[in-house]
Amino acid sequence: GSGKTTTLIRRISRLVNDEHVSPSNIVAITFTVLAGDKLKYELSQVLKDRSAPSQMFVGTIHSFCFQLLVSERALPGESFEPITESQQFILFTKHWSAWEIQKVDPELRRTTLIERLISSIDIVKMNKINLSNLKKLHSEFLRVYELYNKYLAENGFIDYADMLIKTRDILLNDPNARNRCLQKYKYIFI
Repeated sequence: GSGKTTTLIRRISRLVNDEHVSPSNIVAITFTVLAGDKLKYELSQVLKDRSAPSQMFVGTIHSFCFQLLVSERALPGESFEPITESQQFILFTKHWSAWEIQKVDPELRRTTLIERLISSIDIVKMNKINLSNLKKLHSEFLRVYELYNKYLAENGFIDYADMLIKTRDILLNDPNARNRCLQKYKYIFI
């Protein structure tokens, strides 16, 4: 209710309608898919070229990272698919017995433990926690962590944390990829 979307719409509209910036040079990052869809719709109502929003990237940071990874051919294998938090929850529920997940913390209820596993996996990945240290601290968690990552790799999935990490690594370590990104996206709105 503070006017964030209205401000984005006005700024993007000015760039496209008045300054004739190519819509393909614009990225607008939203917090949710729903917010992205709303922004696209509202832009289509104010831009002279109603198809301009379809030429921009408007969506979540994860979908932007995934698109960049695909365009840079940075995912191994033929095809990879993002795994959402809901799908992670289903995955851990499905493998509850086979992976002996309860051993991670026998005191917790299944739902609570799975939610904590998902959060903890993100923390380990995003903070690049040393796995040998993690093994000393919590070997059962590490065991499930490794089973989870093996499942993702074998079944062509990538989680949100890996999307962010791989995108960061490409932009930091591959000057050609970084230059392609900078040439394509001249205006970034968050």
